[in-house]
Amino acid sequence: MARVLESSTASVTRPCPDCNRTFPSHGFTLDAVLHKLRIRYVPLASERNQIIEHVLHARRHLPLYKTERKRLQDALLQLEKEEAVLEQYIAYQEGLLPSVRRLPPEVMARIFDECCRDEFVPKSTVSLTALRLSLVCHDWRVTMHSLPKLWARISVWLNRADKLEWTHVVEPLSLYLQQAGAQSLSIKFTCDQTADAMAHQLFRILASKATCPRIENLSICIPHSLLSDISLDELGWSFPHLRHLDMDCYEYYEGGAFYPHTVR
Repeated sequence: MARVLESSTASVTRPCPDCNRTFPSHGFTLDAVLHKLRIRYVPLASERNQIIEHVLHARRHLPLYKTERKRLQDALLQLEKEEAVLEQYIAYQEGLLPSVRRLPPEVMARIFDECCRDEFVPKSTVSLTALRLSLVCHDWRVTMHSLPKLWARISVWLNRADKLEWTHVVEPLSLYLQQAGAQSLSIKFTCDQTADAMAHQLFRILASKATCPRIENLSICIPHSLLSDISLDELGWSFPHLRHLDMDCYEYYEGGAFYPHTVR
């Protein structure tokens, strides 16, 4: 808090007790002026001249305060930048300490492989384990990008798809297909009745000439109505390298759902 220092010649304001910078203090009391405003006080002619003099005196010193405030703000900004650099330095140094850094790449690859197996997708989205692992640090990203088979395991669950934007499906799906390279694909797809329109779009991607021939394992769980709407022949599906097919088509009834058709 600013301090007002009384002297025999003038009063000064010191913004910071730790520095010697001072500014003139006018000795104005805001409460007294505010009281006059509230009671509709009308200054006398002699008082008007005094008020004008006080205002001019204050205006002459106002730029000094603004300049000092700007200087302090710049100093605070510089301190914040240096603080952020120091925090980042601590984080980088601590990042060198974990024991996991001593594991050889082949061991990390085995661990990542286990993490990406049969993952459960808890919400309407595409499986993102491989992507999340690749975002942890540079070493993990390099390791993950060297393992296209981990990106080739793709799980999609469209539940309450009416609440889901298509970009939240197609963007990670496109990334996984790209990172998988020429690797054979294992795809699991599950949806409910809200996902018919989005499922049509997804099937068109899977049925494309660039994707369909790479599918080696395919697991589909969809409503029977969706299977009836989609003609596999019309999409031109062809699976020259398909090894495993697991297809469940279900219908709804009042007591729940049942699976009248299963192909394995």
